[in-house]
Amino acid sequence: MRTRTTIALALLAVVLAVLFAPRPACADRFAQLERATNDSSWRVRLQAAYILFKQKDQRAVPVLERLLSDENQAVRSFAEKALASLRAHHLATSPAAVRPLLPKGTVHIAIGGVGAKPKNVTPDMTRRLRELLVREFTNTPGLTVDGQPVSGFLIDSSITALNQRATRDWIEVNCEISVIVGRLPSKAMVMMTSGGATVQEPKGGFRQEHSAALQADALEGAVKGAHENLLAYLRQQH
Repeated sequence: MRTRTTIALALLAVVLAVLFAPRPACADRFAQLERATNDSSWRVRLQAAYILFKQKDQRAVPVLERLLSDENQAVRSFAEKALASLRAHHLATSPAAVRPLLPKGTVHIAIGGVGAKPKNVTPDMTRRLRELLVREFTNTPGLTVDGQPVSGFLIDSSITALNQRATRDWIEVNCEISVIVGRLPSKAMVMMTSGGATVQEPKGGFRQEHSAALQADALEGAVKGAHENLLAYLRQQH
């Protein structure tokens, strides 16, 4: 049993090396990861599937579809979640999905205060919250964050939860944000919404230094969720 464990850990190290190797030294990293999903160790298969998913490469879809029938439940479960996420990402970023929400520049969004309620949230995370909000609204057709508006909406946001926990097979990070929307110029509140996301990393490949990246991914997912809720409100107003 010890020998098998040692071999599995060595293979896992190889899988991680594929992800972080310089591109010229690992031009065929996808093929190596695909082969790793056939490894005899379920932990190696799971880690390879996770890395393929994180690369957001549509070539991973048939590989993950094959893993839906993997003998290990953790691998099957992750493959199912990863496929759903990859398909949603593909739909959201395809040219057909990019349609104007409103005529260009119709609605101005001003980003106001950002903050955090939990004490474990770092200043870098609150700065990242502002950056993500600006990015989401800047990239939304029909919205603008430029200039000094006399009308539009003021967005105040706060990180309300940031938690990390370990399950049998995963390290999970959950992030939740709240958004308060005020109408300009009065700043009178017109709605409140929120967004949340949970991201996972296989426990076998987790290192403490990965926590910051997992938190950033969870925050980005939470902002996207709140952004969609706000867009639904704006569609009702116009």
